[in-house]
Amino acid sequence: MLVVGLITAIACIVVMAKINIRRFLWVEILVDIMFTGALLVMFAGTLGGMIAAVFAGLILSVALWILKKRLGYEKLKVGRRGKIHWERVHNDN
Repeated sequence: MLVVGLITAIACIVVMAKINIRRFLWVEILVDIMFTGALLVMFAGTLGGMIAAVFAGLILSVALWILKKRLGYEKLKVGRRGKIHWERVHNDN
Protein backbone atom coordinates (compact mmCIF):
# COMPACT_ATOMS: atom_id res chain seq x y z
CA MET A 1 0.00 0.00 0.00
CA LEU A 2 2.72 2.42 0.93
CA VAL A 3 4.70 1.57 -2.19
CA VAL A 4 1.66 2.33 -4.35
CA GLY A 5 1.28 5.70 -2.59
CA LEU A 6 4.96 6.50 -3.05
CA ILE A 7 4.93 5.59 -6.75
CA THR A 8 1.77 7.64 -7.30
CA ALA A 9 3.27 10.72 -5.65
CA ILE A 10 6.52 10.38 -7.61
CA ALA A 11 4.57 10.02 -10.87
CA CYS A 12 2.64 13.22 -10.12
CA ILE A 13 5.86 15.13 -9.33
CA VAL A 14 7.45 13.91 -12.59
CA VAL A 15 4.44 15.10 -14.62
CA MET A 16 4.53 18.50 -12.90
CA ALA A 17 8.28 18.75 -13.54
CA LYS A 18 7.71 18.14 -17.26
CA ILE A 19 5.19 20.97 -17.45
CA ASN A 20 7.10 23.43 -15.18
CA ILE A 21 6.95 22.64 -11.52
CA ARG A 22 7.56 26.24 -10.40
CA ARG A 23 4.16 27.22 -11.80
CA PHE A 24 2.50 24.49 -9.75
CA LEU A 25 4.34 25.60 -6.62
CA TRP A 26 2.58 28.97 -6.77
CA VAL A 27 -0.68 27.18 -5.85
CA GLU A 28 0.79 24.27 -3.92
CA ILE A 29 -2.06 24.08 -1.41
CA LEU A 30 -4.68 23.87 -4.15
CA VAL A 31 -2.65 21.22 -6.00
CA ASP A 32 -2.24 19.24 -2.79
CA ILE A 33 -5.95 19.31 -1.93
CA MET A 34 -7.03 18.41 -5.48
CA PHE A 35 -4.47 15.59 -5.77
CA THR A 36 -5.37 14.04 -2.42
CA GLY A 37 -9.11 14.40 -3.06
CA ALA A 38 -8.86 12.83 -6.51
CA LEU A 39 -6.84 9.91 -5.15
CA LEU A 40 -9.32 9.35 -2.33
CA VAL A 41 -12.11 9.11 -4.89
CA MET A 42 -10.09 6.86 -7.25
CA PHE A 43 -8.87 4.49 -4.53
CA ALA A 44 -12.14 4.42 -2.54
CA GLY A 45 -13.62 1.06 -1.72
CA THR A 46 -10.83 -0.64 0.17
CA LEU A 47 -8.86 0.24 3.24
CA GLY A 48 -5.61 -0.38 1.39
CA GLY A 49 -6.63 2.03 -1.36
CA MET A 50 -7.51 4.74 1.12
CA ILE A 51 -4.21 4.30 2.97
CA ALA A 52 -2.30 4.49 -0.34
CA ALA A 53 -4.18 7.70 -1.28
CA VAL A 54 -3.53 9.39 2.06
CA PHE A 55 0.14 8.35 2.00
CA ALA A 56 0.55 9.66 -1.57
CA GLY A 57 -1.07 12.94 -0.53
CA LEU A 58 1.29 13.22 2.43
CA ILE A 59 4.37 12.53 0.30
CA LEU A 60 3.27 15.03 -2.36
CA SER A 61 2.47 17.67 0.25
CA VAL A 62 5.89 17.42 1.88
CA ALA A 63 7.68 17.30 -1.49
CA LEU A 64 5.89 20.41 -2.80
CA TRP A 65 6.58 22.29 0.42
CA ILE A 66 10.30 21.47 0.28
CA LEU A 67 10.53 22.29 -3.44
CA LYS A 68 8.78 25.63 -2.92
CA LYS A 69 11.27 26.56 -0.20
CA ARG A 70 14.29 25.44 -2.24
CA LEU A 71 13.36 26.49 -5.80
CA GLY A 72 11.01 29.40 -5.33
CA TYR A 73 7.98 29.65 -7.59
CA GLU A 74 6.47 31.52 -10.52
CA LYS A 75 3.21 33.40 -10.32
CA LEU A 76 1.03 35.16 -12.86
CA LYS A 77 1.36 38.91 -12.93
CA VAL A 78 -0.52 41.50 -14.94
CA GLY A 79 1.85 44.13 -16.24
CA ARG A 80 1.32 47.43 -17.94
CA ARG A 81 -1.31 47.57 -20.65
CA GLY A 82 -2.84 44.32 -19.37
CA LYS A 83 0.01 42.07 -20.47
CA ILE A 84 0.04 38.82 -18.46
CA HIS A 85 3.35 37.10 -17.74
CA TRP A 86 4.97 34.71 -15.28
CA GLU A 87 7.13 36.33 -12.60
CA ARG A 88 9.69 34.30 -10.66
CA VAL A 89 9.57 34.66 -6.88
CA HIS A 90 12.66 33.60 -4.93
CA ASN A 91 12.58 32.49 -1.34
CA ASP A 92 15.45 33.86 0.71
CA ASN A 93 14.82 31.58 3.70
